[in-house]
Amino acid sequence: MKKVFVLIVCIGMIAGLGLGGFMMVKDALTNSNTKQSETQQEDDPKYTTRESAYASKYPDLSEEEVKKRVAMHLDETPSEAAKEVADPNSVTVLVNQYNVLNKDYIPEDLEIISQDDQGILAMRKEAANAYKELVKAAKAENIDLQLMTAYMPYEVIHESYTSLLEGNSKEAVDASFADAGASEYQTGLCGDIQIGKDEGAQQVIAQDPGYEWLQNHLQDYGFVIRYTQDKSQYTLMNGQPWHIRYVGKQAAQKMAEDHLCLEEYSL
Repeated sequence: MKKVFVLIVCIGMIAGLGLGGFMMVKDALTNSNTKQSETQQEDDPKYTTRESAYASKYPDLSEEEVKKRVAMHLDETPSEAAKEVADPNSVTVLVNQYNVLNKDYIPEDLEIISQDDQGILAMRKEAANAYKELVKAAKAENIDLQLMTAYMPYEVIHESYTSLLEGNSKEAVDASFADAGASEYQTGLCGDIQIGKDEGAQQVIAQDPGYEWLQNHLQDYGFVIRYTQDKSQYTLMNGQPWHIRYVGKQAAQKMAEDHLCLEEYSL
C-alpha cells in the first residue's frame, strides 16, 4: 500500500513538473514572440521608398504631410507622373499637371451663359444652371457678379499659354495658367469672375465688400475657390480668388467644412 502511495505521489510530481515545465516553455515562447513582434514593428518602415526620399529632402515636414504630398505625386515631376484622368465627365474630376485631359475631350453638355461681341461664355449644363442661381442670389445681396472666362477648348488654352510665355518665365506662367491638358478650363466646370464691370475689377475682387458673401455661400451652389494661396503647395498655382470651380454641392460643402482643396479632397 505504501509503495502504491509513493508511486502515486511520484507520478503526481512528474506530472506537476511536466505541467510546470510546459508552462515555463510556453511563457518563454510567448515572451520571445512578443519581443520578436516588437522588433518587427520597430524594423517596419513608416515610409515607402519614395516617402523616405521626400522626407529626407524636406525634414521639417510631418509624417502625415510627407505621405499626403507623395500621394499627390509632388515628389515627382509632371513629366514623370502625369496620367490621363479616368473620368473627365465627373463633376469632381481633378485636373492639374499630374492629372491631364485628352486633347480631344470636349464636354457634350455645354450650355451658353452669355454671348456678346467678346465671344461666348459656356459651362457644362449642371455648372451653368448652378452659376445662374448663384448670380441671382448675389444680385439679391446687391453683388453684381460677372463671368469673364469659362470653357476653353484645348487649342485655345495652348495658344493662350504660349502667348503668356512671351516675356515671362515658364515657372511664372505655370503658377498662374496651366497649359492645355492640365487646365480646368477644358472641363467646362470652372470660370473666372469679378464683381462689377469696371476694368481690373477681377484682380481686386478679394477687396470688394461682396467677396466675403461669395466665400460664405459659393458652396451652397456647388462652387469653391479653386486656387487659394494657402493651398498653393498642393495646387502648384498662385492664389486666384477670382477662379471658381463647380464640384457639386456635396463636395463643395465637404471641402468648405474641412478646408480642403480639390487635390486633398481627391485623395
